[in-house]
Amino acid sequence: MGDGPAQAVSTANPDAPQASALQTLLREATKEVHGRIDSHPLLSVVARGKPAQEAYSRALRVLDWIWRDWQPILEQDQRRWLGDDGALLSPRTAWLAQDLAALAIPPLDIAPQPPAPARDAAEAAGRLYVAEGATLGGWRLYQRLAPALGLNSHSGARYFHGHGEATQRHWRRVWEILEASPARRQPQQAADAARTLFADLERRLDLAAARLR
Repeated sequence: MGDGPAQAVSTANPDAPQASALQTLLREATKEVHGRIDSHPLLSVVARGKPAQEAYSRALRVLDWIWRDWQPILEQDQRRWLGDDGALLSPRTAWLAQDLAALAIPPLDIAPQPPAPARDAAEAAGRLYVAEGATLGGWRLYQRLAPALGLNSHSGARYFHGHGEATQRHWRRVWEILEASPARRQPQQAADAARTLFADLERRLDLAAARLR
């Protein structure tokens, strides 16, 4: 799917080194909604690699609001259903807080709207796919955004930097968890959960766009 902006929020094309049947199903199940998010006005300008500072700041505020709602629930999903202590989920709320502070950007003032917890392990796995796929797209975007905006991982681009040079290693670890989870035996449930979380992302982008007009 290339380096679309949705990848810096959610899933990226998981073809490294070779897509499994589960990877292919998840990618195809989320392809349509992913495409809509790629073209969303709040994110598409960032994905082009040379956004104006105002557009970049707006995107960070929206991403911060989304992850403040998502992070605690997705960590809870991991601990309950995937046998993980929650550490596998990238600390995006901390990264975004660092960026907002570095650039003196105020958080977006929208009431919390956390998603419901996952109901089973397959659903938790589908959500993890959406969340951690972002590390691949985010790192690619960082390599274009940082020089264009004069930023680095310490001065306002920590979120997009993510795991940096360790990104592929992190993504492989994510897939070890996913392939060992019930998602492999219940792939359609995992795909439905991934699509639902993407739809929640799209809804939030629309809401934030309306609020920022």
